[in-house]
Amino acid sequence: MSLTPEIIHSVTEGKPHNEIVELKLNEKELTGLCDLSSLTSLRKVFLKKNHFKSLEGIQNCENVIHIDVSENEIQEIQPELTGMKKLTVFIANKNSISSLGGLSKCTWVKSIVLSENRFTEFPDFSVFPEINTITLSKNLLTEVTFSAALAKLTNLNLGNNEISVFPDLTGFTELTQLLLNGNKITAIPESIKSLEKLTHIEIAKNQIANYEDLQNITALKLKNLNISGNPIEGDKPDELKEKLCTEIPTICEYNSKRVKPKKSHYSTDHPKYMEKKEQTEKILRGKYGGDYKEVKERIKEEKRNAREAELQGKTAKQKSVRQIKKSIIRESAAKKWRNEIQKEEKPKQEKPKQEKQKQEKPKKEQKISVDPFFEVIQ
Repeated sequence: MSLTPEIIHSVTEGKPHNEIVELKLNEKELTGLCDLSSLTSLRKVFLKKNHFKSLEGIQNCENVIHIDVSENEIQEIQPELTGMKKLTVFIANKNSISSLGGLSKCTWVKSIVLSENRFTEFPDFSVFPEINTITLSKNLLTEVTFSAALAKLTNLNLGNNEISVFPDLTGFTELTQLLLNGNKITAIPESIKSLEKLTHIEIAKNQIANYEDLQNITALKLKNLNISGNPIEGDKPDELKEKLCTEIPTICEYNSKRVKPKKSHYSTDHPKYMEKKEQTEKILRGKYGGDYKEVKERIKEEKRNAREAELQGKTAKQKSVRQIKKSIIRESAAKKWRNEIQKEEKPKQEKPKQEKQKQEKPKKEQKISVDPFFEVIQ
């Protein structure tokens, strides 16, 4: 069944075509697209779990930035996408794609996700100068070779392939996340030390057997490390964890479990301690010039004074609170005492008042009845 205007009308609840920004057509048993040129505001298209074999008809959507065609029947990416000059994210997991095809002409794409496909050879991603995310997990790759360094790449996922040699990532200065779990890697090369921004590595279920083959990662400031399922763990995985978390004190998650970052146990003459000290002094020197040591001491003194002032303020506040409490207690006690005295004196003062009232009370005038008959006789 092909996409029709009626289907678009039903999934968008009758919204006018020129106002549709996102089109979700997942699980609609679709095999083809209709003309979408009327959807001038369309930005995101979701066509997951259908039966598409090509993307013919989508090329007219010039403003689309995100396409997800996962779980379809696409075998080849045809040149239909070349007219989509704003496309930045292309996702096509669980298809039968074996090469980039027409996608390689969309040099402006920034994120390519092609997990669970049929790649046997690693594609040339150097044609994408702005690319920051590559996902080719669960394919059939045996070797990974980059023709040129991808300066803007931040996320690389090559998990669950057949890779036996750790890829050369020299020059990948922006890389922060590297996933290589489920391969056949036996050692981590020294070149990994140049990846200063790398904080997340997953190399679980590989074939790393010796600590020396793993030691190069201790030079990095890792936050997440997963090496579970490697022969190196042996019968004492806790000892390896303790050793690595001590060597890499920045680790927050080890083998997918949270750990508390450890404080460095290096002595003041240890090379790593000296290196950290030099870096700190370099920053201070760049910020404050030649007098950075004096500035450093002044900052310490200011912090100390601020701490003391804060403590003094707390004690003064506590004293004032105590004084207020005492004054309240005194006032309430005095008020209670006054009330008790008034209660004792009240009856004595009231009695004479009552007597005076009795004395001052005027006598009632006696009315004399006059007999009119008597007055007449007289």
